[in-house]
Amino acid sequence: MDELRSSSFDSSSNYFRLPHLYALIVGINTYASPDWSDLTCAVQDADDFEHYLVTRLHVPQSNIINLRNEAATRSAILGAFKTLKDLTFLPLKSRHSIDAEDMGIIIFFAGHGTRGKKPEEWKDWVTFDDYYEALCPADMGLKQTDKSDMCEIPAIPDRTIAALVNQLSEIRGNNITLIFDCCHSAGTNRGGTEADREGYIPRYVSNPPRLPFDYDDGIIGSPSRGRGAAYQGVFGKNQSSHVLLAACGREERAYEHPAKNNGVFTYALLRVLNEVNVETMTYTSLMHRLKMPVWQNAHCDGVEVNRRLFNHRIKGGDPSLIPGLKVDGYLKMDAGIVQGVTVGSVVEIHGSNLYSIQQQPNLPFTTLVVTTVDDNSSTLKLPESLINVLPPRCRLYCRIIQRPSDSLSISSNDMTWLESIYTKKFCTAHSVSIVPNTNAADLELTLKDDTVFIDHHFPLAAKYIGTRSPFKIQSNNTHILHNLIQHVIHFRYHLFRANPNSIKDNDDDDDDGLGGGGIKVTIDMRELCHQKQWKYGKSVIEPIGANVFEKDPGVVIVDEDKMYGLIIENLTSLPLYPHLFYFDPSELSITSWYSPPLGTGPSSGHTTTNTTTTTPKTDIILHPKSKFSIGYSEDGLDPWHFYIRPGETKDVGFFKLFLTTTPSNLNNIVQESAYTPPPPSNTRSDSIKREQEQEQRRQTLDESELKDEVWDTIVMTVVQFEAGGAVES
Repeated sequence: MDELRSSSFDSSSNYFRLPHLYALIVGINTYASPDWSDLTCAVQDADDFEHYLVTRLHVPQSNIINLRNEAATRSAILGAFKTLKDLTFLPLKSRHSIDAEDMGIIIFFAGHGTRGKKPEEWKDWVTFDDYYEALCPADMGLKQTDKSDMCEIPAIPDRTIAALVNQLSEIRGNNITLIFDCCHSAGTNRGGTEADREGYIPRYVSNPPRLPFDYDDGIIGSPSRGRGAAYQGVFGKNQSSHVLLAACGREERAYEHPAKNNGVFTYALLRVLNEVNVETMTYTSLMHRLKMPVWQNAHCDGVEVNRRLFNHRIKGGDPSLIPGLKVDGYLKMDAGIVQGVTVGSVVEIHGSNLYSIQQQPNLPFTTLVVTTVDDNSSTLKLPESLINVLPPRCRLYCRIIQRPSDSLSISSNDMTWLESIYTKKFCTAHSVSIVPNTNAADLELTLKDDTVFIDHHFPLAAKYIGTRSPFKIQSNNTHILHNLIQHVIHFRYHLFRANPNSIKDNDDDDDDGLGGGGIKVTIDMRELCHQKQWKYGKSVIEPIGANVFEKDPGVVIVDEDKMYGLIIENLTSLPLYPHLFYFDPSELSITSWYSPPLGTGPSSGHTTTNTTTTTPKTDIILHPKSKFSIGYSEDGLDPWHFYIRPGETKDVGFFKLFLTTTPSNLNNIVQESAYTPPPPSNTRSDSIKREQEQEQRRQTLDESELKDEVWDTIVMTVVQFEAGGAVES
């Protein structure tokens, strides 16, 4: 299932060179305690991954720490993290010459995983079911003579791994990849029966040794200069310190097959890595290519999942490029109604998901039109000229450039100049109309000398910050002026769109056009405060003050030292996947503040009874009647800071929360500032607010009548004032 190559380049060029890579590779087949069953393939997995690093990526053997079987004790594994942090296996002169901006770290573990009841004393370590997740060292379960209570050697819990990775990230940068081929939960899914019947062996240990609450306090309490949150596990949380590749989800098991002499995940991973140039692959495109069985779904999580593999030095994946798969004479795109796709949308087709850069262009080779749309997928008809040219089931990437509902009116004090920039061809292609009355236009461009001043006639933001943009554009900068139009359309479309079948609260009479609010959740955003103690490699932070969203709009006094986090509470009996975006109307940027992990799915090579679905399977994020925090506690993300541009005293932004009941990838919504655009060869998706009115059903939510997919949106306005300035009511 190859991606179509849109360009060729010299991967040996210094521009595409990987940073200096260092690795810890652990493989454990034999466990010292008779209480745990041995494995047969974990050491082979570790050896195969080491072989890949040495032969394909040319990582020096001296840069790799290898631990196998009896050598992979608990103390040896923990010590290896410190060795990576201090680089003590390198000559002293070399250690000090290594720049964090030019290095990457890979930690690979193959062996048993487990979970255990969280000690009651870990009150600040929030987990969704009061269990910790852990890796099993080779000496787990052996008696310790050096401990006063003669306890057995315990597993290495996620809490400890999180602290180690966080400390490592602070010293060596966040170009860290964790690859875990093991179970990390009970894995009681029904799919395991099929795997067991076919001879697969799970990499899971039940009933691990008791873990004293203070066992790793020497690690947990290590001070750090960084700011941010304590982690809840590295096994399935959106982290800023690293990217995680995990063999399975929380409700599944990771398997190995003795006859194949590999773990299912490692075999699939190395198969892809050995087929492609790592320089052209991102973590997201890797997940698109992994071929996993339906009963084991690999997971990928982390803030930097759009990076190129093991490489933070050059621009990676463009989130606006949506994966698609050639199926017979059609292209199945992994985006549908939830992602804002409509029938008749015009889509550019690209050969990869990379940002187009001068050294490696990723230009579209054709455009197609969406013919059918489902909740999370769409179908595009391929022309006969491409059906026989494209390989069967090849992976392509799609960018939406126009929707039937798109429209934007523009005007200027200099119509001759305006029409020279926005030609008839451009206006037709982007659904733009030029109107003579500036007051009737959505966007007003005022030309003074060689400078263009921008006014957004956008009432939702204008009532707080006026119409004039803080940014100006040179009158001959056609690229940014064109890009501005595309950004405005995309911004307004995704801010205003809502599920037309959303149930609107009967008590909500303030219709601002934003819609949504049918799925019952509460959202609580508060200022965060650093405590003096240190845990997990970071200082402990706690919420203080009132909920910013107690009033509408919410008000924030901007201070560079103030941090914020957010808690979402699910009041329904539905499992939910939250996606949180921040819309900045001044910059026209849309930033993802939280998105669920990526998973493998049918379009990635699964065998499934439902051949029409392309939705991957990933862990539930927001369980029924539960809470989930973003920015502190269990998610591992750094807290948020608001800022006001120099010379301004007030700003406004919009948080938009998308809630889905099935895993969905909404990263196509993200866009950078209109005034710091990507290279000219890389165009943005075009989109705008639909003109249709939201259909409002005025009845109570009856969850028993819900269809397979339910989704909704909630928009919250935040007005930001400069510290020390006047706060308007």
